[in-house]
Amino acid sequence: MKRITGIIYVVLSSAAFGIMPVLAKLAYNTGMDSLSVVFFRFFFAAIILLLYILYNKISLYINKRQAILIVLLALVGYASTSVTLFLSYDYISVGLATTIHFLYPIIVTVASFFIYKEKIDFKKLLALLISILGMYLLVAGGNISLDMRGILFSFVSAIFYSIYILGVSEPEVKKINTYVSIFYVFMISSIAILTLIFFKNGGKIALNITSKGIVSVFFIAFISTVVALAMFVKGIQVVGPSAASILSTFEPIVSIILGTLILKEVL
Repeated sequence: MKRITGIIYVVLSSAAFGIMPVLAKLAYNTGMDSLSVVFFRFFFAAIILLLYILYNKISLYINKRQAILIVLLALVGYASTSVTLFLSYDYISVGLATTIHFLYPIIVTVASFFIYKEKIDFKKLLALLISILGMYLLVAGGNISLDMRGILFSFVSAIFYSIYILGVSEPEVKKINTYVSIFYVFMISSIAILTLIFFKNGGKIALNITSKGIVSVFFIAFISTVVALAMFVKGIQVVGPSAASILSTFEPIVSIILGTLILKEVL
């Protein structure tokens, strides 16, 4: 029963994550740029989580080793994932970007075999082979006009996200309350993105803000960040990193369908 609960967490998380690319495109259409969207995503998410933590009187204490791991997860894993993935939306469709990003289950499964000694059974191997075949058909087949910048950004995002997933499975990280660990990840990520904006603009903090765009970003922060990641972390800690990664391939299905229905992208 516990494993079924973990699977449900991951699938629901994937659906929530799948909404994000569409909301990001809607924010872009109002004039907001990718870095501003990513910053406000983390900033709003951190505030929402902090209010929840304070309301429920959850301790924010973490030890020194946990703090180091959280900083690494935030900078190398989550912030870098978001920046590269959101940048990819500027060059290719959300469906294509999300599908390329989903090379990460392959990376996580192989890495889990070497790091955590997780077995790769026949079903996992078959799922991974089908994923590789699907990627080939998507990128090499058809007459889709491809921008290599978008493909590169989405592929790099897959590598960074794999690092995050593997890091969440670390025993020391598992000891931290889920909401507390995610709050620190979001807080550190928002500071990192703001620093990036500062240097990119020659020592100025220039945030591109529109009223309609902020509404889209708030929904990204709440549904596709706080809710989605909390459920995903819980799912990883029950079913393991490789199984969670493969199950989360429900996300691109949601992104592709919503991209077709709402953004009128070509299926």
